[in-house]
Amino acid sequence: MEPAPHDARPTCAIATLGCKVNQYESQAIRELMAAAGYRMVPVGQRADVTIVNTCAVTQVAARKSRQRLYEAMRANPSGRLVATGCLVESDEAHVLASRALLVPRRFAVRLPEILRTGRIPDAPASIFDLRISTFAGHARAFLKIQDGCDSCCAYCIVPRLRGPVVSRPLPDILAEACRLTARGYRELVLTGIHLGAYGRDAPGGPVLEDVVEALLGVTGIERLRLSSIEPNEVSERLLALMGGSGRLCPHLHLPLQSGDDDVLRVMNRRYTATQYLAMVARIKEAVPLVSLTTDILVGFPGESEAAFQRTLAVCRTVGFSRMHVFPFSPRPGTVAANLPGRVPPPVIRRRLHEAEATARGLALTYKRQFVGSVVEPLVENCARGGSEGELSGYTERYLRVVFTGERGLMGRVVRVRATHADYDALRGTLLTS
Repeated sequence: MEPAPHDARPTCAIATLGCKVNQYESQAIRELMAAAGYRMVPVGQRADVTIVNTCAVTQVAARKSRQRLYEAMRANPSGRLVATGCLVESDEAHVLASRALLVPRRFAVRLPEILRTGRIPDAPASIFDLRISTFAGHARAFLKIQDGCDSCCAYCIVPRLRGPVVSRPLPDILAEACRLTARGYRELVLTGIHLGAYGRDAPGGPVLEDVVEALLGVTGIERLRLSSIEPNEVSERLLALMGGSGRLCPHLHLPLQSGDDDVLRVMNRRYTATQYLAMVARIKEAVPLVSLTTDILVGFPGESEAAFQRTLAVCRTVGFSRMHVFPFSPRPGTVAANLPGRVPPPVIRRRLHEAEATARGLALTYKRQFVGSVVEPLVENCARGGSEGELSGYTERYLRVVFTGERGLMGRVVRVRATHADYDALRGTLLTS
């Protein structure tokens, strides 16, 4: 037998940390590098070029990004190391300069040129010149339509790292949606740094609802999902599209952060607990059995025990299907880093555990509504920690479903009768007809 021909192309590995937007941008960089003649290899393998797409939204994320860069440097001492992403935009970038080539996000689309010449070009490109035609390793594809944020919440460094709101032209969004559906993606997830701000930088132009309506007209999109939206940016038009289309997923991620008005004011959040609950009531009236998920930040400076309990009370009133609970940690460069009234770490840990217990109970209560019903997950992967032959996927309400089935079902929407629920997933039996 003749030996396999040697592939002489240079190799490239890409490590990604952080949010959906970073995952999207890494996929775009992956396609750029492949088009420039690089053979993509998994992270951990020896590579001629290793690119680390960093995150710096919290100190923990920044530390993990630096650690990943050091690991890549040790694994490939003779290879080239590139850092891009939010850590490169931060005040901490100087600590990376001696170890990696720093490529700001606005130059990422020119990475092949930068690697060839060894220098950053004089003029940046548009961040939206990063485009994708597939989404490797995923059954759902992310579609980035917006970047930047102007909100300046007291705890958040993102506006400094990502800059002001910039909206992607609608024709570009539609073209990418068509490329992705042509590759067989049945569900697209609209992503951005501040999704509800789409169009704010171009008054008189399209807004988020126009993007949604246009995408619902694209043949091949079976499900369209919003990744996250601020509670005061959910319009009646958006609810009408969600309640009437059958394809705009009945799931909204509405960051709450706190259920206490004083804490919300210091956070620079632009709603009160009463306004948040009023919005939830409108959503539930317009979209039956809507799935509402959220973010909760516990231990913010000045948060009293009573304020924390008010947050839990709001959560129970809403009945979230999923809660992401985070402990406050001061992020240098934010207003909150210098606020008085720090909550002691042991109190934060106790509140974190209490909030997580509340989250588990609410998730279980929501899922139990669907036991005995037929649900339709998009099959994504083998069930984590499951038995041989177990698959999992997410329904249009973003409920994880675990069931037994063949791997050939990956990427398909199937029908499963839910037989029981735990806080992590619905479990059921695959229906064949």
